[in-house]
Amino acid sequence: MNCYYQTKGVVFDQNRNRLKKETVNVDDLIAWKDGWLILESKELGQVISILERWYGTKIIITDPILLKKKVTIKQQNENLEAVMEILGYLADFEYKIQNKIVTITRNN
Repeated sequence: MNCYYQTKGVVFDQNRNRLKKETVNVDDLIAWKDGWLILESKELGQVISILERWYGTKIIITDPILLKKKVTIKQQNENLEAVMEILGYLADFEYKIQNKIVTITRNN
């Protein structure tokens, strides 16, 4: 997906508990309509919130250190397990899916 239009957007900065302005790629923001999950340089804590909504699941992270790890992912029409495999590789964690609940633990 190529970037054709960028604009200013507002993002919630969880570290400082405030809003901040950022340049955003509009194509990436609306890509979900076509089944694309596009997250660039996002903290895992932000990614988890998006995935919970996207897949209708609850995700529990047992180690808060993982929340700050940054990941970039661009996938189309992937199931939750495939996305978790990719994220686990990128952020160095293991996961378990049971009854629509995902539990993430840090690799030792």
